[in-house]
Amino acid sequence: MKKTEKSNQQGFAISGVIYSLLVLFVILLTALLTLLLNQKLILDKTNQSLLNGINGEADIAFRFDYKHIVIANTSKVQNFNFDLLDGVSVVSNKDKKKLPSASITYTSAPTFNSAVNGVYKITYTAKFGIYEITEQRMIEVADPIINTYAYTGSAQTFTSPIKGIYQVQLWGASGGNIDGFLGGKGAYTRGELGLENGSKLYLQIGSKGSDSDYTGGYNGGGTILDGQITFGRHGGGATDVRLQNGAWDLFDSLKSRIMVASGGGGANNRNANTNNGTMGFGAGNGGSGGSLIGETGQSINHTIGGGTYGWNLGTGGTQTEGGYQQSYNNSGYVGDAKSENILGKFGYAPQKQNQSGGGSGYYAGASVGHGGAGGGSSFISGYPGCNAIASTSTSTKITHTGTPTHYSGVTFKNSVMLDGNTNIPNTANTSTTVGNTGNGYGKITALIREIGSETLPTYTEDSLYVHYDGYIKGSSSTQWQDVSGNRRNGTLNGLTSTSFTSDHGLSFDGVDDRIDTGFTQSDLDQNITISTVMNIAELSPYRGLWGYHASNAEKTVWEGIASQTNSTTSMLFYYFAGGGTNPNVSIPSTALLNKKVQIAVTMQGGIGIKVYLNGKLYGFSQSDGVIVPYAGANFYIGQSHPATDRYFKGTVYNFMVYKKVLDIKEIEDNYKIDSERFGV
Repeated sequence: MKKTEKSNQQGFAISGVIYSLLVLFVILLTALLTLLLNQKLILDKTNQSLLNGINGEADIAFRFDYKHIVIANTSKVQNFNFDLLDGVSVVSNKDKKKLPSASITYTSAPTFNSAVNGVYKITYTAKFGIYEITEQRMIEVADPIINTYAYTGSAQTFTSPIKGIYQVQLWGASGGNIDGFLGGKGAYTRGELGLENGSKLYLQIGSKGSDSDYTGGYNGGGTILDGQITFGRHGGGATDVRLQNGAWDLFDSLKSRIMVASGGGGANNRNANTNNGTMGFGAGNGGSGGSLIGETGQSINHTIGGGTYGWNLGTGGTQTEGGYQQSYNNSGYVGDAKSENILGKFGYAPQKQNQSGGGSGYYAGASVGHGGAGGGSSFISGYPGCNAIASTSTSTKITHTGTPTHYSGVTFKNSVMLDGNTNIPNTANTSTTVGNTGNGYGKITALIREIGSETLPTYTEDSLYVHYDGYIKGSSSTQWQDVSGNRRNGTLNGLTSTSFTSDHGLSFDGVDDRIDTGFTQSDLDQNITISTVMNIAELSPYRGLWGYHASNAEKTVWEGIASQTNSTTSMLFYYFAGGGTNPNVSIPSTALLNKKVQIAVTMQGGIGIKVYLNGKLYGFSQSDGVIVPYAGANFYIGQSHPATDRYFKGTVYNFMVYKKVLDIKEIEDNYKIDSERFGV
């Protein structure tokens, strides 16, 4: 019995150890499986993040200040340079903050040249950590749109026709001349300003002080006392841009000035007709309109019979006060005078005071006698050294902020400020001249115009030959811009820029509207796909959406590929086959009329034609004949036959031609994009 009990006890002990080992093994196995599962979850999450980045759903996104744009041809604009990375950044999708360390590269089709007109397709790629995203934009280079403003004696209004960046150039007016003494010349200012569609700017263009009478000096140039025309001349008026309309001297309007090009001071000849010009009462040129500070006037010829007679110099305006009078006599400097008939003011010089009028400006130059008057100062919001007026300022109490930014927050970039004694661009922007002589002048040039802000979808691009897109029609009033990057712009015939509809289509009237694409069937050869989004308004016999046709001396040729209505109840798609049956597919009017549809037609010489309706195969027609080429036959959109009654009536939203046969997946992908964009 004892031996058996001992054996049993040993068996129980062994069983306990085995059990414990099994429990430990299960615990360890569970821990290992948990660890592996967590690692898989982490890996899956990482992989998904990477996939999201590849699929455009990354935690980063592009930010374009302006998306699809027209830029002014840089060879035709004063000092405008454009870089494809200007206004392009990468942001986090979580907090929309910029990611400066993200790398951005781009490709262009064709190679981008800002001095060559045309449409360019730019593909941007950004990388940040594991993420990589791609996005496209269209950039058109075109001749600049320039608005010019000459002196009229009243305010002139500029209304921005579209969101974009505009260059503003201003020239101040010169002061009046007398007896060989010259009025100061006007200053020049330039800057670039972002404007929303419909934004308004108000321009006051200064006039020159007259050389012969009491006229001139509009927009703040100092005018002289009655009876002093023998001795002095008016100051030149400033030229400015304001945010508030009103009379030139209305204080709230003056306060809203965001750019000012100063005018020059009037000249003086107090010696005129005084003892035959032998008595030295003083004379001199006016001070030129300045940049931050106006130029001081001059004075010479100060002697009378061996003695020295007193004379004056008019100083220029500054950023915080107008010019004043510096007085001299035979003992030298006497002192300064800042009386009301002398001191330059905010936006104007004294009116009907003294012998020579100060030049106008942000602050005007001094009006003085026995010497040239001072020139005004210039101002550009955001320009270093400028001192902006405070919004709380009144006509009786003006205060300054100590910063260059106007209280409106509107600022210029890439600004230039040049005084009237330096080389400045002439008003035609064809050469340079020393200061501006004559009346003031203004010019506003559209540098960048945004023509679309939506994300450009990625249609199938392989072998894309031409692409007309209703969202990006371009800036031309005579063409529909090709956005494929191949520059095959369609010429509008019977159509104008007003033919584009609010839902991003081009409306054809069925009378004489068509687009000449400029290419022929011979350019496409034997493998072709045409894809379009359209809304047919009317089906009549032989009215087709596209076709090849040309005329010669003997007959009208109508060959190649075409779409036309062969009745009032259907539309026919076909091509002419050499040595074989002409393949054709017909779609009834019930599937087409008065509704947006996407049609894709593939044509392959020796095989036949397939027609897809809204991404699905609708019909197939076989042929062993090749597509008959005719080199002289132009491809038209909106007219399928040369006969004058065979024009398409309806709206086209998107039109693409490929030099290949798209497969079903490519057609389905294009349809999905068209459906989302145009509501097919």
